[in-house]
Amino acid sequence: MKKSRNIVAVLASVLILFTALLPFQALAAADGLSVSVSYEAKCGEPSVFTVNADGGSGNYFYYLGNITRDGEDGQYYVVDPTRLPAYKTDNTFQFTFCASGVYYLHFYVMDKGVSPIATKREIVKVVLNDPEYPSIESIADDVAAQCLVNCQTDYDKALWLHDWLLDHCEYDYSYNYCGPEGALARGTGTCEAYHRAYTMLLNRIGIANGRVTGNGHVWTAVRMDGNWYQVDVTWDDNGYSNHTYENYLYFGLNDTIMSMVHSDHIPNSSYLSDSLENNYLIRSGEIHQWSDSLEESIQKNLNSGNTTFEIPIESSMPMAYQNVIYSIAAYQLSSQKWTTETHTVKLDAFYSTGQIKFVAEYIPIGSSEPDVPLNIPAVENLKVSDLSTKGATLSFDKVTDASGYEIQYLLNDKWTTVCEVTNNSKIFSQLASNRFYIMRVRAYVTINGVKTYSDNWSSLVAFTTYTTTNRMTFSNLSTTGATVTLKAVTYAGAYEIQSLVNGKWVTMCEVANSINTFSKLIENKLYTMRFRAFKTVDGAKVYSSNWSAAYSFTTYSTAARITFSNIHSKGATLNINSIRNADGYELQYVSNGLWVKFGDLTKNSRIFSSLESGKKYTFRIRAYTVINGQKIYSSNMSGAYSFTTLAK
Repeated sequence: MKKSRNIVAVLASVLILFTALLPFQALAAADGLSVSVSYEAKCGEPSVFTVNADGGSGNYFYYLGNITRDGEDGQYYVVDPTRLPAYKTDNTFQFTFCASGVYYLHFYVMDKGVSPIATKREIVKVVLNDPEYPSIESIADDVAAQCLVNCQTDYDKALWLHDWLLDHCEYDYSYNYCGPEGALARGTGTCEAYHRAYTMLLNRIGIANGRVTGNGHVWTAVRMDGNWYQVDVTWDDNGYSNHTYENYLYFGLNDTIMSMVHSDHIPNSSYLSDSLENNYLIRSGEIHQWSDSLEESIQKNLNSGNTTFEIPIESSMPMAYQNVIYSIAAYQLSSQKWTTETHTVKLDAFYSTGQIKFVAEYIPIGSSEPDVPLNIPAVENLKVSDLSTKGATLSFDKVTDASGYEIQYLLNDKWTTVCEVTNNSKIFSQLASNRFYIMRVRAYVTINGVKTYSDNWSSLVAFTTYTTTNRMTFSNLSTTGATVTLKAVTYAGAYEIQSLVNGKWVTMCEVANSINTFSKLIENKLYTMRFRAFKTVDGAKVYSSNWSAAYSFTTYSTAARITFSNIHSKGATLNINSIRNADGYELQYVSNGLWVKFGDLTKNSRIFSSLESGKKYTFRIRAYTVINGQKIYSSNMSGAYSFTTLAK
């Protein structure tokens, strides 16, 4: 198998911008050591960068720390920074750009002749626009357009883009190029480059996708025709140019098989992959190369009436290949119709290393299916608890004589099975954060190995895995208005917004958008709000069982919020113009040019009696309300108000 490196492009840089004409020259601030970089950048041939240092001891060493590029989801590494050479005495560097775009090169100069050693960084911004070397975004647009002309279904589109990458990219065994620029423009890259390029292409044709990692490798989750599948373009690009079956071993796998390929793969609840319907070997029929050779042995066992049996796998192919192919072959064999002279047979096949195990159920020809209990009751009292940013516990009442329960959730308006459990509860610990979930449960009974499911589902339950970030922000605040922005919840159809009135939550409105402007608010009032997601399912609204945290703002009036009386040489009385709905106020004052919290007041006045004479004091306030013992502070402060104590 091909080696790979999992490079996560996370950057936090302060960019120094400049606009001089070529050749550019960028100067770093000098504290005894100054740095300049001169260059002439172009595409298609090496661009030379010369780093010059001045000041200090002259004992300089030079280093190119990393090369990044602006992308659609932020900056990313073009070259794996761990592959770049260490500090050197030569002050020239070369790099070949293969696509137009905005790049950043991070240069460092180290002066080893001073103590402590001094280091300066200079970030060079390079903007390239060469029609002969289009941007990777333009390349992706063109490839996606070709795909849409040639393909109709999700499967066809995902496969076409998969093949395009196999034909236009080779694995980078130097492990240098880790961004989509490598796969799309340079023609070589690591697994990170393949995955990021594939997601760029999939996004353009409207196919949902996700990132999956395991054993230091990265590949792609792809949603095709309603189900999630695992696709590893990198490992499918194994050097074979004639598109043999080995170029498709990892197209359309489920989580079970992928866990055999990568020992630490954990199914992601956001894109559980439990289907093989769109597996390449199944869809193309190529799996019959391996499954057909087992049919004779299977039929002999069935004719003998064996209910369980095993068939060893005799193959010279690598075990990694065998695990994939014969797992898919087992699926194919389970999907086929089997009979003997007297019975029809339900056959379940399961691959285990080096063999396939079979479980057969015989039904006499002409007889009905085995008797099963009818009208299995619906699951009742479905509820959710222990909610967190990535977890929840689902529980419900037991159904008498039930063998187990099927749990489904609504994804893209389609019910998808999450799992089956034998207990009347399920703990989810790896859910996606900031997501609206709708779930339902039904019972099933197993008789003679056959599961019969209830025709009746439980009532629906919904919940949200809120993140810890600020869920509600306020802007454009005025005496009678505000813009309320909700942090959009994934898969939410709409939102219910409530306001706290006289200690009770009252629904203000239901909105489809996350940004909403209120223009008829009451002046001089503390507003405390919260929201929850909901979605309309089969004509009925299904609301999240949990609300966001509460957030507040104040519609301050134009009147003075703070006044002062009884001013003397050592103090004064601070009076607060009461704000509607406020349970108290946070009081702040200016100290050494900074706002410092004095404390919280539950009254509308405060007497100061130990101040300095002849000194100016500046205060401001913000209101708060108390909910379940917790103070919810207004997001906005009042204006600043001052007084000066009298001189002695």
